[in-house]
Amino acid sequence: MTGNDGMVIPKSYKNMTEKKFGMSYAWLMVVSVIAIISAFIGLLIMFSQGLLKLLFIACLIALWGFFWKKLRNDEMLEHAKLSYLYWLRLTRGDTAISKYNDANIPVIKQFLPIEAIHPNGLIQYTGNLYFLLLKYTPVRLSDDMREAFLANTVNILNSLQDGVTFKFYVVSQNKHDDRYETHILNAANRPNIAESTKDHLYSLQKTVNAHTENNIFWSFYMSFGIGRYDSPHAAEISRQTLLTGLRDLLETAETAIHVIESPYEITYELYNCIASEV
Repeated sequence: MTGNDGMVIPKSYKNMTEKKFGMSYAWLMVVSVIAIISAFIGLLIMFSQGLLKLLFIACLIALWGFFWKKLRNDEMLEHAKLSYLYWLRLTRGDTAISKYNDANIPVIKQFLPIEAIHPNGLIQYTGNLYFLLLKYTPVRLSDDMREAFLANTVNILNSLQDGVTFKFYVVSQNKHDDRYETHILNAANRPNIAESTKDHLYSLQKTVNAHTENNIFWSFYMSFGIGRYDSPHAAEISRQTLLTGLRDLLETAETAIHVIESPYEITYELYNCIASEV
């Protein structure tokens, strides 16, 4: 499968238009334009000879071949239009997320004032503010643990130095794994299968579907602001000290953290956090 064959592009509500004779006005306009071009090529065929005539005939066949393959109904016209718009965005680089360390992060910079991503996951924002992006696993609390956890949290907040900030993101994703369901349905739709076997397979399919319908995955992120510094080197020195202290403090709250250091992962995860808020 190559090119755009097999692309599944949902039609948006804004593209639902009025129809004439069962087809949209846009499709009728395309047909009219192709008919006018065909008439012009037909005139050229009538008044030409030899190889030039064969060339015009080939152009006419190619034109209607393209129409039949790509534009013969509303759905195909919409697919061709969206594929063309996607190609335009692709040539401009609007579909890619930069994975480089410099400040040229086109997607994220539309939402966040990031200047650069330095080694060890040090994120520089405008105004020489520096942050780290952490992924953490929150502790599961029972009623008898709640008071101790809140006390530890207050101790952590009271121990923070000036300029240190936190922002938390919680991202949920509903992932539906239909691999088993597909295998069961394929088996149930085989020819010459017994009716009792088919009923059993359909009951299995319903059971699998019921257990995978609400398969929600949670991700927890922490944007850890370490303050304002004159240079990345000064921020790196502070990063080492503050991160060690934060790990020790969070251990008392039974919360594990993981520093995201790869520029590509930082860009992807920040984009994921932003998209979850839209």
